[in-house]
Amino acid sequence: MLTKGSIEELSQHCIDTLQALLSESQWRECSNLCIAYSGGLDSSVLLHAAVGLRNEGLLGDRVLKAIHVNHGLSELADSWASHCQAQCQELGVELCQQKVALSESTIKTAGGLEAAARAARYQVFEQFMIDGDVLLQAHHQDDQSETLLLRLMRGAGPKGLASIPAVRSLSVGLLARPLLDLPRQQLEGCAEALNLAWVEDPSNQDNRIDRNFLRNQVLPLLHERWPNFQERWAASSRLCAESEAQLQLYQEQQLAACDWRAERLGFSLCLQRISVLGRAEQFQLIRASMQHVGFAMPSRAFLAELDEQLLRPKRGDSEALLHSGACSFAHHQGRLHYWPRSELPSLLPDSWNTNTALDLGKGWQLLAEEVPLEEPGVWLPETVDLHYRNRFKRAKPKGRRHSQTIKKLLQEAKLEAWLRAHVPFITWQDKLLAVGDLWVEQEGRVYCQSMAESRYCRVIWRHLG
Repeated sequence: MLTKGSIEELSQHCIDTLQALLSESQWRECSNLCIAYSGGLDSSVLLHAAVGLRNEGLLGDRVLKAIHVNHGLSELADSWASHCQAQCQELGVELCQQKVALSESTIKTAGGLEAAARAARYQVFEQFMIDGDVLLQAHHQDDQSETLLLRLMRGAGPKGLASIPAVRSLSVGLLARPLLDLPRQQLEGCAEALNLAWVEDPSNQDNRIDRNFLRNQVLPLLHERWPNFQERWAASSRLCAESEAQLQLYQEQQLAACDWRAERLGFSLCLQRISVLGRAEQFQLIRASMQHVGFAMPSRAFLAELDEQLLRPKRGDSEALLHSGACSFAHHQGRLHYWPRSELPSLLPDSWNTNTALDLGKGWQLLAEEVPLEEPGVWLPETVDLHYRNRFKRAKPKGRRHSQTIKKLLQEAKLEAWLRAHVPFITWQDKLLAVGDLWVEQEGRVYCQSMAESRYCRVIWRHLG
């Protein structure tokens, strides 16, 4: 335990913890040390500890700056922002701040106000960071205890019970929490010793909010009965985190063994290789693969339906199409595919200027890339027409002696069934030139060769997600 009220010891604890959490290269590549600064007691103490490190020269040439997010959810929000500005000016710390607006649709999509505010907060943090930067948050041991209880109430497994991680990657830079092993009482002592001014959110006293109820009613009772319970819970969380890390390593090996891969849209797993696993292990693997790419986790009830419809062996190529929230699942070519159901291609425009990439919406793109004549390609004029498959009955790809039905050709091209109605058929003056990037027509590939503005290209039809 640190000496109560010693900001110098707290500063040293922060730098020691950071150097333990980060590799030498991660610390070396850090240009800006950023503080998530709400103006409350916890982040105020963390900011002062970081200023102490800067003043002692322990940050090297790294720039110390604070980031404040004004959610606008309280009538006091603007005054809190002014307080943060004044404190940073007094300490000689650069303050980056931004006000965000949370719409009803944003809150609904995020699953609630708290989740929406959190997502907006991280967007602002990352906006003010560059690659290599480290963001510090002031979460402490009490926050760990609250989080552990909340997740227990939600029926979380080992990953959830690992609670708040001490360090993790952001889309830009890293997030670290150097105070996570200290009780809030330690921070309160520092704040009192420094005679700090901080803001108090009145909503923290609203016990209708689960976290406040635990903080104000439950945890004090537990502390009275078991004074060291937070240290013990922290140890349990660390054990859960270690178990989860081992599980993730095993699952990564299993994903590789099951040939998990990205597809034109979404991802897939080899069903034959999945079939040798037990039912529970199959479910864990599917959930792990979805978690890797940020897809929402399917429920146990849905996984049972997935097992019945798509996973059981010797059922043939089932045509079942199942939906779990925003994700769709289907069987195709011996593989279990899943993809964001909201990202199927939008309606095709009537024409395309082949000199530019065509944005088809929802992450889809059609473009023509010039290639040497010895490579597979098609001669494309400046402007072509686009159609769906229902305009054509048969086609004759390059190298074929006879034409075949579009249905058979799309099957041979192994295009997923749910994408066949969306693939662009590229024509000029009603002459079929190519079908997406699946094939080039035997006659159509040279039909426009003599045109002055035509280019010899490879067509690319892709999803950028």
